[in-house]
Amino acid sequence: MLIALPIHAQGGDEQISAKLFVQQFYDWYTPIALKNHGDPAFGIALKRKSQSFSPELALALREDLEAQAKANGVSVGLDGDPFLQSAWPEAHYKVGKATSKGDRYLVNVHRFRAGRMFPDTAAIPEVAKVSGHWVFVNFHSPDGWNILEMLKSLKEKRQMESK
Repeated sequence: MLIALPIHAQGGDEQISAKLFVQQFYDWYTPIALKNHGDPAFGIALKRKSQSFSPELALALREDLEAQAKANGVSVGLDGDPFLQSAWPEAHYKVGKATSKGDRYLVNVHRFRAGRMFPDTAAIPEVAKVSGHWVFVNFHSPDGWNILEMLKSLKEKRQMESK
């Protein structure tokens, strides 16, 4: 006999909702990232799913894209995918553990291949609920760095080099 438990008993509605938001984004985004568009896939995500990013994160990513577009082939911005954090992404990603950080969640994302989720974390999106819907506010790496800090550092470096 199976007993159905309420879904909130498995970690809370907000946590489950945050994980679902992240999984739906990765399900949508990963096939785009795997195609060669000539432009970074994260630029497509900013255009098509702008409501999924906090204003601060969206602005920093757009500034990076613009700087790279003006650089005539010289790398002055992100050199990998900020969401997948890999130059060679997998075809599938699955969410794992979500950790509460105040009113935000850090959601572990794992590479997934041949029906198996890799134990190592590929990326850790940080999400927050704004006006009733989830947005990405940052992307962390398992190594401790995060996209907002990296974009700030790259911008400062570009400003120093332009002087």
